[in-house]
Amino acid sequence: MKIQSNRSVVSTLSVGLAALALGACGGEGVTRPELPSTTADAGSDAAILTDATQLADAPVPAELVTLTIDAPVAGQWVNSRRLEVRGAFTGNPEAITVDGQPAVLGDGTYSATVDAQPGPKTITVAAGDVTATVDVNVDPVPPAITLTAPQRGAWTEADTVATAFEVTDENGLTGVYLNERRLPGGGPGFMVDAPLATGLNILSVRADDLAGNTARESTAVLAGPTRDPELPADGAFRVHIGPRALRGVGAEAARYIDELDLRALLPAEPVEAAGFLITINDVRHAQTTTVALTPEPFQLRAQLHVENVEVDVSILINEVPYPVTIHAAALEVGGLLSPGVFDGEIRTGVSDLTLDLVDFGVDLTGVPSFGGQPGGEENLLEQFVEAAAQNLANELVPGLLDTALAEFDKVFDTTLMGVALRITVVPEELLVREDGLSLKAGAGVVLISPPAAAPAAPGYPGRVSGWDGVPDGEDLAVAIDDDLINLLLFQFWQSGVALPVIDRAFLQAHPGAADQFESITGFLSATAFPDLAAGTPLRIATLFSLPPVVHVVQDASGGAGVTVGVGDLGIAIDTDNGQRRRLLDGAASLVLEASLSIAPNAQGTPGFQVAVGRSTTAFDVLTETLRGEIEASVEAPITAMLGGVGQMLPGLVSGVPVPSFGALPVSGFQVRVEPNAPDFLRVDAEIGATP
Repeated sequence: MKIQSNRSVVSTLSVGLAALALGACGGEGVTRPELPSTTADAGSDAAILTDATQLADAPVPAELVTLTIDAPVAGQWVNSRRLEVRGAFTGNPEAITVDGQPAVLGDGTYSATVDAQPGPKTITVAAGDVTATVDVNVDPVPPAITLTAPQRGAWTEADTVATAFEVTDENGLTGVYLNERRLPGGGPGFMVDAPLATGLNILSVRADDLAGNTARESTAVLAGPTRDPELPADGAFRVHIGPRALRGVGAEAARYIDELDLRALLPAEPVEAAGFLITINDVRHAQTTTVALTPEPFQLRAQLHVENVEVDVSILINEVPYPVTIHAAALEVGGLLSPGVFDGEIRTGVSDLTLDLVDFGVDLTGVPSFGGQPGGEENLLEQFVEAAAQNLANELVPGLLDTALAEFDKVFDTTLMGVALRITVVPEELLVREDGLSLKAGAGVVLISPPAAAPAAPGYPGRVSGWDGVPDGEDLAVAIDDDLINLLLFQFWQSGVALPVIDRAFLQAHPGAADQFESITGFLSATAFPDLAAGTPLRIATLFSLPPVVHVVQDASGGAGVTVGVGDLGIAIDTDNGQRRRLLDGAASLVLEASLSIAPNAQGTPGFQVAVGRSTTAFDVLTETLRGEIEASVEAPITAMLGGVGQMLPGLVSGVPVPSFGALPVSGFQVRVEPNAPDFLRVDAEIGATP
């Protein structure tokens, strides 16, 4: 039988049984109720039958309905205007309501979601006239944080910064934190000297209230010494060409000689020798040239070996040209090379030059005598060939070394994310030791087309390195100061060029970002802009408040990595339609950790490849109407979107040029942190053709 009420229907049998029970107690003051009378005599079969019939027709006792509320609990603070209510019941109620809203019934359980306004709230659960209530406090508004110092886009050379802010909440706070460090005191005003590390620092204030609401506010500070961007970054490049790399230089020099038309390096006009005019017509040699470069204190010993040399010349005798072929089994040239920096340029001097023509011979068949003495013709031609070979060696051998080092003595243009830059590499010191050749060079960076007005700044982040050395090793090693990277980024920032605008054109090129844009549109429509139609295209533009900053670090695998930081990046979101309606202004700070490698870029030349790992992102809504209760829901999708923006930042590092060495083939690149100077990125490579 389904019970309709909590009032139990008692049968005559139940009353009788109750009377018997009371009588059995035998206690005083107990009244024995009379049993219902029947038409049959007591004790007769008819009477028994009549009682049985009445018992069968009597109602079954109702099962008592009870209600309990499991959640929320009494006195609880809740941080949503939509309350999830759960509980349990016994009995068989037809329906249960929560604040008048039907509940969903389960196996002895119920649940419902009800609306609530901020403030004290009594939740009423009812099943018929059985009710249960619980009192809670509704607080969907997070604490309010007002950061007054430091200002956004702050620079300092100090190692701490005074951080001032105020935190308020109508119902009370449970904790206030600065960069996850709990602060003593209850506020509302706080003043903290926050420690700073060199580079970009994100100062993040967090406040929690009784209802579990969390508010966050952040700002960025660029800390550390600065350098004058008008001056070259001293010692930005440190180069070491070890003994094995010098052997590679020699092998490439030999290959170059074998492929070269040596005639092009010799005089085209006739040369006078002992009163005769000699013209060089052709030079041939076997393709087995060897060049050895051996480092010694302050100089390189060079040895050139060319086999099977043949020189065709014409000798003008009495106005008649006579062809002569000169040959030698080998030409051996030795000398000392003294490369150095002279007046800001790399030049290589040659001294102690020696030449030896092995098995020298001349075919003078049909040529009149012109030497003036026996064998004079051959001696004259040998002297002529030696002089020509000496001139060739004076030009060719040091020129090959100068070509290898020309990358560190030149001016070249490059482009960094659309910004045209001119880089001037200035050699500072070049030294030869027993372990190889070492070079230090500075580098200056300027904008090719500077803006009329650039943002004011004390300089670019960096300090003159205390490392006075160069890399070591058997092969080629180039160490690059991260100050040079920061100088490049500083000039990029000075140009006023922002990151690419994210709009419909960008989304067509990057379809994976479309979902994040749709989520942003949905949140803005559901919160502050109900008239914003679903699918409305958005346009996100950025503005750098601070220059990006890079620091060389060791990545998780022990290889080379960088941190890339961008502080207080201005974010503006508009509709990307004819109205161009401004929806939101905000500020974002990002710190990315990335691993570095080197691989051929789109132009086929070596370039840095950046793989982003962990990132830290902070985003703050600056539009006043979007702050407060809806602030966190607006910030969440934009923070997620900023991860995609962060993927653009490695392009700032990928644009940094990798030094090349002229025509010398360089391969086997490896990137790591320089052990002697952790702020230098070290590139190791091999010189020579890949087998």
